[in-house]
Amino acid sequence: MTNPVLTLTRQEIITAIHQWKNVSTDATTVVNYFRQGNSFSYSIPKYAQASVNIHIYPAIHHDMLVFLIIPADYDKVAHDLDFQDFTYISYPMWNVGNGTLPDREAVERIKRWNDHYEQWIPQQINTVDGIFRAFRIGRDDFQVKDTEINMALRKDPIDPLAHFIADLIVTNKEETRVFYEDLAEPVPPFSASAALSSFYLLTL
Repeated sequence: MTNPVLTLTRQEIITAIHQWKNVSTDATTVVNYFRQGNSFSYSIPKYAQASVNIHIYPAIHHDMLVFLIIPADYDKVAHDLDFQDFTYISYPMWNVGNGTLPDREAVERIKRWNDHYEQWIPQQINTVDGIFRAFRIGRDDFQVKDTEINMALRKDPIDPLAHFIADLIVTNKEETRVFYEDLAEPVPPFSASAALSSFYLLTL
């Protein structure tokens, strides 16, 4: 059964993001939420076309995991009163894949999440940064209108033997091919390209 896309009020969005923050140190609860699905969909709207980056927030609404997707151009104090009008709500769903997809690295990262998220989440929660509170992902990753975004785990490029890093893989599906993009950055940790000040919804 497909969940309907919701329209949330400004306060409901703030509350949903706070709910995620409140459970983000409880490994059992976070694992249980991610048992609801490993991917979610996004139909990129016209208002997002000019934004360089897209921000994705895990959140909890009515005891369900949801993903709040907003172009970075609207995730600012200037849109304090209307950011809800530019926030897309997507429910998680399970995508098990069939092993025939063309990009081996993308498939491996997605499979790594599917196989290890229950062990990875408690380990990540116990790190200095804790579990992710949002993702920054390049608008250019969304090359077709309707996309599927998969949870994934990638190796640390500096230390391949280190703890895996949370990732998002954008699956662009056309009639004749499936292709992937990956420019996702989880926060925290924050960086010059993904500063806390650019994630206005986290400050509310």
